[in-house]
Formats: sequence, C-alpha cells, structure tokens
Amino acid sequence: MNISLITFHCAISHGAVLQTLALCRFLKEAGHAVEIVDYRPDAIENPPDWRRDRFRGFHPAHAEWWLTRRRFAAFRSSYLPLSRKTYRTFAELQADPPEADAYVCGSDQIWNPHITNGALDPAYFLDYAPAGKRRIAYAASLGGTHLPPACLATFRDLVSRLDFISCREAEAAAFVADTTGREVATAIDPALLAADGGAWDRAGRRPHNPYVFAFTLQHRDDLWTAIATGARELGVPARIANGPWKWWRLPGRPVHPGPDGWVHFVRHAAAVLTDSFHGTVFAILNHRNFVVFPLAGHMADRNPRIVRLLESLGLQDRLAQPTDLVAIRRLLRTPIDWPPVERRLATLRQTSAQFLLRALSALWPRR
Repeated sequence: MNISLITFHCAISHGAVLQTLALCRFLKEAGHAVEIVDYRPDAIENPPDWRRDRFRGFHPAHAEWWLTRRRFAAFRSSYLPLSRKTYRTFAELQADPPEADAYVCGSDQIWNPHITNGALDPAYFLDYAPAGKRRIAYAASLGGTHLPPACLATFRDLVSRLDFISCREAEAAAFVADTTGREVATAIDPALLAADGGAWDRAGRRPHNPYVFAFTLQHRDDLWTAIATGARELGVPARIANGPWKWWRLPGRPVHPGPDGWVHFVRHAAAVLTDSFHGTVFAILNHRNFVVFPLAGHMADRNPRIVRLLESLGLQDRLAQPTDLVAIRRLLRTPIDWPPVERRLATLRQTSAQFLLRALSALWPRR
C-alpha cells in the first residue's frame, strides 16, 4: 500500500524529526511504501527563534542557529522520504494533493494550535485527502490535555472526517472522545515502536570520556543547578544541548547536534537529565539512567504526557523537582531494572502497532 504521511518533519526539533523517521521505518517494515508530504508552513519551518531574532548584526547565537538548521536539513535530506513537491500552504495541498492509497497524520503536537500559529491547521487533519481515501490519525497530540474553547467547533468538524483516530496521551484521547463522540485509541509515540534505540546513531565512534547529557526545553537557574549537581555526583562533565545564548552560565559545555548527533549523545551518556518528552523517550530506548524535571509556568500542561509515559513503564520514580538535589543524587546512583520496563513497553508496542495496521487493512472506513 502507498501511504502518504504528514507531520512536523520540518521543525527544528530533534523529537519531531526522529519520530517522523520512526513512523516511516515502522510502516516500511510492515511492507508499505511511505512518502512524507513535504509540507512546510511558515509557522513550523520558521517559528520565532531567539537565536535568530533577538540580536542585530553578528552574534555567536546566529552561527549556532545557522549550524543547527543546516544539520537538520542534512538529516532530512539523507533519511526522510520526502515528496518531490514542496507545499507551503494548505491551499496548495488542496489544489494538488499527493497521490496515495491511505493518508496518515501524526505523531507529535500536530493538533496544538499554539504551535500552528494560533489556529488548527486542516492539513494536519488530512482535510486535503481525496474523497474516498482512508484517513488515519496516529498518536496525534494536543500538546496538553485540552483545546481552547475557540477551537472546539473547528476541531469537531475536522476530526469528523477522519476514519481512525488515536492520540499519544490518554488524557488527550479522552478529551477528543468526549468532545467529538468518536472512538479514540491511545497509541505510543512512533519512536517507541522501535526496538533498537541506536537505530539513528550514525554520528561516529563511542566517546572516550564519560559525560552527563542534558537536554532541556526551558532555561532556568534551578535546572542549571540540578545539572551541575548531577555532573558532580557522577564525577563527569556535562554536555548541554538547547542551552541559552549566555553559554558562560552553563554548568558544562554547550553542544549543537543534529538529530543523529543528538541520539549519539543520549546513547553514550553516563546519564540523561531532561525536561523533554522525547529526551525521556530516547533515554528509555537506549537504557540510559535518567532524571526527568517537570516543566514549569506556561509549559506545565505538557507534564502529563511525560508522567503517563513513566507510569506506564513503571518509571514514575524518575521524576524529580530540580530543587530536590538529594533525590537527583539518589536517582543517579540507582540503576534502572530494564527487563520489566521492556516487558511493559513490548505490550504498548503491540497494541499501538495493531491499531495502525488494522486501520490500514480494514475493509471499510469508520466515519
């Protein structure tokens, strides 16, 4: 079967790009031909970026921004099966949709209006797919647990045109089911469908010297203190990705990897310190000791997705406040018993794979 996939493949986000590749690989291993719609709306490809927008004239942060984007572009060009045509707007997709037997949207936060310029983007609901074609949402995420009231009417209308629906978080699945009256499954992030956590590690040899790898979405003093504490506890330096432009404030060396280099840093770390969902996912896939810090402020509504993932794998004790330095030290000295985690993950993989493969093979749509 020829499958057309749309997701946030062009975002400068390690997790977004890697989950795209993971879903492609899963579908190919299941015997399908996959093509990613090269949809590049400005809100995803060129969102506000402090490294680009904050400074006038030359600044080292500009070089970091350019280097990061170049590494992401090289990874996409090498590993993602992109459509020949590039689409910039939903209208372009409607006018000339890619041809396929089935259309899949997801995973990642494709239904989060705060990312898609304040409104829901119909492209990420497959609203451009020709009539009569199968439309499947796999592990789509709202980002949080609900949508703004202003989006609900549009959301109900767009979801009504999907044949099969699954969300990445249980809370989001319950919200979508209650809001739309549709049957909604819960499915794991595509990256977790992979049994080999190092499948994307093509960045070179194993490092000679140990280190702690830190990847945080937020830039906070309590996080820097926690990272410094973790590095001291293990007696190794810290390598910090996605840090602020004030690099001299960091308790370690800043690094700016592309998606494959990022996996390399996770895979060979003595421990991973993160507040990121995909940072957590890849620490689990690579059997790294890790500590997860809750997000704060306006990003706190993203915490349930990490909490539910940890709970589903029996790893809820890996969550610690960055101010709880005693807990951080204890966790870094406590190895994780991986066989029970893998058994739970295998069950989640099976149910998620069954949803997607049954949706692709069903004899009739469920709309």
